This record gives sequence, structure tokens and C-alpha cells, in this order.
Amino acid sequence: HELSMNEIRQILARARSIKPQRDVNLLFSGGEPTIARHFIDAVRCARTVGFERVGVVTNGIRFAQEEGFADRAHAAGLHQVYLQLDGTSNEQHLHRGAVNLFDVKRQALDHIAQAGMKTNLQATLINGVTNHLVGDIVRFAVDNIDKIRSVLFQPIMFTGRDAGVRDDDRRARRYTLADLPHDLKRQFGACDCE
Repeated sequence: HELSMNEIRQILARARSIKPQRDVNLLFSGGEPTIARHFIDAVRCARTVGFERVGVVTNGIRFAQEEGFADRAHAAGLHQVYLQLDGTSNEQHLHRGAVNLFDVKRQALDHIAQAGMKTNLQATLINGVTNHLVGDIVRFAVDNIDKIRSVLFQPIMFTGRDAGVRDDDRRARRYTLADLPHDLKRQFGACDCE
């Protein structure tokens, strides 16, 4: 079920009617929100009803491939973009089923920056699949600091398309944030961080 624009307006207005009123951020996510037919209108509506910070979690494809999309989204009130990133090469994205996905993400990053926004990279960590790439992702962020605001490392959640994972695969692929500093230390070499 895709929400109508009227349903979206009602949900956003109801969320803003809660008292006492606080500064509440709004993040469009789930599947790929930018392909929803009302995405730009929903962003504009969110700003109109009073959401100061409006963001989106995206694979970046529409930002990369549709001329002017980043500009329109920013003009409508989009404040933050969380770009899913698994690594720093096309090969490292092959498990997603696309041969050029890193090239697409670089183009999205450029378009988002040209529209006047910075990007938050969102990397899903999967033991044995992406955890050996955290150092490269941090280096990429540093090399593109003019376009990137932050890096969010998110351990895989076995829900949605990953809900049917066998128990032995789940144990083997499990990753926790406690594993992250160890991987970063290995990938950057020993450092005197104290």
C-alpha cells in the first residue's frame, strides 16, 4: 500500500499536533523512499507543517540518475541524506546485484553536494561481507570531507529480506558495534589513541 498525499498530510499533521511540542526530526526510510510518487511533495509538506529537519535514507540511484532531483528535493526542504554505502568499489557492491553501484553512489554524492547538502554515509556491517571495508569507508569519507557530514556504521539487522536467514548463517554474519573498533584498529594499523 502506497500512501496517498492526503494520508501523508494527515500523518504529518498528527505527528506535529503532539504536545508538548519538541523539535522532532523526520526521516523517510524503508525500501527506497525516493521512488514514491509523492516523495518531493511529502518533503515539502513535512516542512510546511513544521518539521525543521527532514532527511531520507536512500540507495542514491535517483539522486545520481535523475537530473535536478537533488536540487528539487533540497528546495522542497530536504535537509539530510543518508546514503547506503557498502564499500569503495563497484566490486564491493556486487552482493547487491548491481555492477556499477559505487559509480552511481559517487554521482549521487556529487549531485547532493551541488544541491547544497552534505551526505551521511550509512554502511551496513555484515561479518565476512563488509566488515573488512570499514577502514576504506572512513578513508573515503575523509577524502570527500567537503561532501560528507558523517559515517554511520550499522550492524546488519536480520529483518526484511534477511529475516529468513538460517540460524548458522545468522551467527556467522552477526556483527556488533563492539567489533567495530577492533576492525578499525586492524585496518588502520596500531595507533596510539590514548
